[in-house]
Amino acid sequence: RFFMVRLFSAFLGMLIVLLIYLTATKIGFDKKISLLFSSIIAFQPMFSQTAAIVNYDIMLVFAFSLFIFGSIWALKNGLNWKNLLVMLFSIFLGIYTKAPAIVLPIAFYCLIAYFIKNRYKINNKKFVVGFIATTLFVTSAINFLYPNNYFTSTIPNINSSGLASINKYISVTIDRWDWSELSYWGNFGWLDAEISSWIVNLTHWIEIAGILGIISYFIFPKKIPEFLPKKKYILFLIGIFLGLQFAIRFADWNHFSNTGKIEIGTPGRYFLPVIFAQFSLIIIGLGMLARKYSLWKNIIKVLALSMIILWIYSVLIVIIPRYYL
Repeated sequence: RFFMVRLFSAFLGMLIVLLIYLTATKIGFDKKISLLFSSIIAFQPMFSQTAAIVNYDIMLVFAFSLFIFGSIWALKNGLNWKNLLVMLFSIFLGIYTKAPAIVLPIAFYCLIAYFIKNRYKINNKKFVVGFIATTLFVTSAINFLYPNNYFTSTIPNINSSGLASINKYISVTIDRWDWSELSYWGNFGWLDAEISSWIVNLTHWIEIAGILGIISYFIFPKKIPEFLPKKKYILFLIGIFLGLQFAIRFADWNHFSNTGKIEIGTPGRYFLPVIFAQFSLIIIGLGMLARKYSLWKNIIKVLALSMIILWIYSVLIVIIPRYYL
């Protein structure tokens, strides 16, 4: 049974990589770029490790990947029963897997509002008013019909003590950011099995370059290269990426506010569900800085090769000596 579960996790990992490739092609990347991009994620050490062990995190990654695929499909070709079914099924899988999947129905609600706005050509002012009013009505109805729902059971009262706990939480966890980053890239257990910190520091520079590129994408819209995706895809990816970030850190703070202890924490594997969004935003940002397709493609090739080397290093230098020798 143990090995059957591991095989199922590996099978889910393969499906995720396939979804990443298909989503990348739908978002506007050509097939070569999509293949290189999916290989970058496939060889990300913590992703491959999560897909090779017995845990339910990989199912959550699959649910998010499936939802992102369905959402990009809908944004590209319009909302239809096929991509609607994909999104609803992914929400069902996520909700019954782990709490952070609460991000998925919220994202779905925002997408439906976006499609309604475009379908009926609602102006921005009326849309904002209607969206706020509808949101208040829906949340009030849920709280009335299901008073013990997930939101009411997790959201504490934001009073003076609650605000004080936020400040205290930030002061306590600010030194744990490096640990979250390290565990996102390669912390493989309790036997001092982690990659070197200088590797994580190097990824920071790549991430910063990608962020600068995304900022320039919105500041200089007339200089966007034709090979990069449209703005609506990027806004969606930013939204779902920030949504999971907020959900995880909110849950961590909420537990800290109630118990005074950091027990949930923010280990890196918690952020893997939006690995497609994070890595695609970085790649798009680098493309904005590169400006030329040939240069951009060569950068992605280097990143793919570097990720493969990092994976080999993680397996041969970190994991095998700690666990098997």
